[in-house]
Amino acid sequence: MKNFSVYRKPNQKLKYVPANSTHMRATLRAIPTGVLLCLARLTSPSLDNADRPINTIYPNHANALCMEHLSPKTFPTLAQLWEEEADRQLHKKRWSTDTDTPLEDRYCDPTTRSNSEI
Repeated sequence: MKNFSVYRKPNQKLKYVPANSTHMRATLRAIPTGVLLCLARLTSPSLDNADRPINTIYPNHANALCMEHLSPKTFPTLAQLWEEEADRQLHKKRWSTDTDTPLEDRYCDPTTRSNSEI
């Protein structure tokens, strides 16, 4: 069986924002989440990889996160990441805009609100 992986250019170096940068804490926390979810989305599910931690499948990405002190204490498995992604998509769908409602009824007009509503 041939192993597939996320494509990287031959001399590509993975770099992430260092944890001691001046970015907001929420931004720094979002980096590993975004990287790991992106890798999980790009990985085809199989019985072979579902229970493996993502750092064993993508060690270069995990090491790059570790070098910048952004990695989680324990890396999630692909199955956990796929479940998290499914939950995110469900939440996103639940809160998406209702396209049957006219645009003017979906958003309030700030000029018509009273001060107590602001």
